[in-house]
Amino acid sequence: MILLVDKLLKPALELVDPGQTSSALAQLQKALVSDGWSVKTLEAPRHDDLNWTAVPAINHPGNPANRAAVAALIRNPVNQVANVPNVVFLLGHVTIPYSGTSAHDGHTADHKGAWVCDAYYGYLDDNGWTDTWPPDAATAAAFPDDFAVAGDGKFDQSFLKGGGTGPVPSVLGASTPGVLKFAVGRLDFARMPAFSSLAHAPALSFSPAAVPPRTSRR
Repeated sequence: MILLVDKLLKPALELVDPGQTSSALAQLQKALVSDGWSVKTLEAPRHDDLNWTAVPAINHPGNPANRAAVAALIRNPVNQVANVPNVVFLLGHVTIPYSGTSAHDGHTADHKGAWVCDAYYGYLDDNGWTDTWPPDAATAAAFPDDFAVAGDGKFDQSFLKGGGTGPVPSVLGASTPGVLKFAVGRLDFARMPAFSSLAHAPALSFSPAAVPPRTSRR
C-alpha cells in the first residue's frame, strides 16, 4: 500500500494526544500492517482550493504540477511493493485530479464539466487522458470547481475502461484511459466544517476562509 499523506496535515497527525502512546498516523499505519498490508508512507502536496494554476508570487506550482508530482510518486517502482496488488490511500487534501465533460447527476444545465477523479492516480501513465474540451459558461457560473477549459490541467474523460472486451463509452470516442492498475481511496474532510468538533478534524477539515464548504461530489 502506498499511503500518501497531505504534507500540511501530516504534522498534526503525528502529534501524540494526552493519554495516547502513539500518534493518529502511527495508529493508522499499525492498523494497516495488522490487516496484512505492507505500507509505504510518503508526503504529498495539498490541493489548493483557491488557486488552480501556478502563482509565482507565493511560490505555488499549481494543482496540475502537484497532481503530476503525486502521480510520479505512485508510478515510481521504488514506492511499490513487488509481487502483490498495490493500492493507493490518499490521507487528507492531497492534490485532486479532475476529469470529465458530463453531468452524471442529470443536471445538464450547469453541471457539465470536470469532476473529482482520484481514479487517475490508479494509472501508470497518461495514455488516453486528454485536455482539449471547450469551456461551459453555465458551469463556470454555478460550479467553478468543475469549470474546465482546454489546456488547464483538468482532463476530458468521463468514463474509464472496464476489464471486459465490450465497447467503451466515451464522450470523446477513441480516447479513453486503459484499465486501472491500482485501487485508489481517499479520507479527506477538507471543506466539511460539520466535522470540525471531532478529534483531529480541525486539521483534517481546515480550509482557508475564502473557500466555501464543498458538496458531496467534491
